[in-house]
Amino acid sequence: MSWSLCRNVDEFLHKRHAALLADESMNCLTWATIERANNAGSDQTKYRFLTFGDALASSAHAVVNHSDQHLLLGAMAPPQAKQIVAVLDDQETTIRTMEGPREAATAFADHWSQATGRSHQRQMDQGLYELTSVEMPDAAGGQLVKVAAEHRTVLHALVTGFCDCFPDQPMTPTMIDSRVDRFLREKRAYLWRNSDLTFVSMAAIVRESPNTSSISWVFTPPNHRGQGYAARVVAALSQAQLDAGKKACNLHTDLENDTSNGIYRRIGYTIIGRSFRIRFMEE
Repeated sequence: MSWSLCRNVDEFLHKRHAALLADESMNCLTWATIERANNAGSDQTKYRFLTFGDALASSAHAVVNHSDQHLLLGAMAPPQAKQIVAVLDDQETTIRTMEGPREAATAFADHWSQATGRSHQRQMDQGLYELTSVEMPDAAGGQLVKVAAEHRTVLHALVTGFCDCFPDQPMTPTMIDSRVDRFLREKRAYLWRNSDLTFVSMAAIVRESPNTSSISWVFTPPNHRGQGYAARVVAALSQAQLDAGKKACNLHTDLENDTSNGIYRRIGYTIIGRSFRIRFMEE
């Protein structure tokens, strides 16, 4: 068995659809890439889908986003991850960042650094959580509100505050404006309004698969923290997704942030996977 390149996203789905559907939350990032590739139309060449196996069966996959120079690894054994290095090197692929299950990501990163002479640095130790039933906290008179045009100012402030939490991944004012515009256009961002009618927290749906929704952009300004608002906005949004027909919700966390991990566990999220996000240094 070996790695092979799919001609397009349709061929990739033909080989991997059953596996992706069997474990949607674990493959939420792959589902998102499939959606982006489908939306890219004739520009699908920016995404490269690889599968491991033979003509009859596929047991693993990886995806390269050429625009972002990012590699995404699905579940695989470390030897499989090492084998991808030769395939990408033959295609003269540039990788700036990558993420995947801990052991596979480490195996690829070490082998890629040896092959390219580029050192690497771990950016984040991530936890993947899933929820199928919400343990709803007391709303305390608060309410979940879907963002609309009249919320632009408060949404912009919350998006900016969220971005400020990640100084190693800076977003320019133009990028922040673009994200706010996208949230307003897609109507997948939500605010929590407390009993004083003040907007105090934010969360958003960032990905969907056939039966799951992925939540991110969870942020509460420092002056409103410690009052349970993050738990309420995520719990209410998760319940709304389940009520709308999704079987599960999922989200990624920084495992070094005990506060956020504790919040999600209290409202019903359980950890189902751990991964590394890694950056390769410039030569």
